[in-house]
Amino acid sequence: MTGRKKISDLFNNYKINVFEKGNIPILVNGNGDIIWVANYRLDNRYKISGNTKKVFILVCK
Repeated sequence: MTGRKKISDLFNNYKINVFEKGNIPILVNGNGDIIWVANYRLDNRYKISGNTKKVFILVCK
């Protein structure tokens, strides 16, 4: 995905109801950039590529 999209627009596109929205984890970095909307979308800037040197593994249960 290129560009930016509001979280509310993303939720509407995936047809997530109001009760589910509050239970979806959102990973944000120290600058306030949204990195990952769990199980739905990962920001392309943070995907693993051939130039990746460090990886942070986050396990959600």
